[in-house]
Amino acid sequence: RLDLAAQEIIYLNWDPIDPPHGQLVRAPLDGSPATTWSLPEAHHEFIQRNDGGFAVIMTDVEEVDGETIAGDRIVEVSPDGSELEIWNAFDSVPIIENGGWTTTYSPGVPDWTHGNGLAFSEDEGCYYLSMFWPRQVLKIRRSDGEVIWRLDGSPEDPGDFDFGDDRGFGPQHAPEVFPEGIRL
Repeated sequence: RLDLAAQEIIYLNWDPIDPPHGQLVRAPLDGSPATTWSLPEAHHEFIQRNDGGFAVIMTDVEEVDGETIAGDRIVEVSPDGSELEIWNAFDSVPIIENGGWTTTYSPGVPDWTHGNGLAFSEDEGCYYLSMFWPRQVLKIRRSDGEVIWRLDGSPEDPGDFDFGDDRGFGPQHAPEVFPEGIRL
């Protein structure tokens, strides 16, 4: 993210070939030293928060029924680098084998959710998370991590919405929040 008003660029330095070693970097454009937060599990998307911190999509690898899989979580990182987990896929998303089972996103494990987009509505106090493999967008309340609704792109399971005869959507990226709705 290039912020010309603040005269800085903020970027997520992440290597999908040899993880984990993600870094969130704030680099002033005047040449002064950059600030770096080491976030090894961070990937794809981050958003800057009003408090000067960030919200980041991070990988979480867990064993479920004898199989190790990679899911996602939303973590807020304060300006001092402390972390607070807001939401975790393992707590609220049904584990269903999908196309990610043949893709190793984290070293050697199936890629279950593959979070790839994050937005935040200050008015609602909610995050919107896009997940590639399940073809879903979730609205997640920041205060308690509860999933408010699930928008599913598959025509077999539209989630909490009815699209009639529509064929669904996905794989989607980067949800944007507007007063009148969201754009995928």
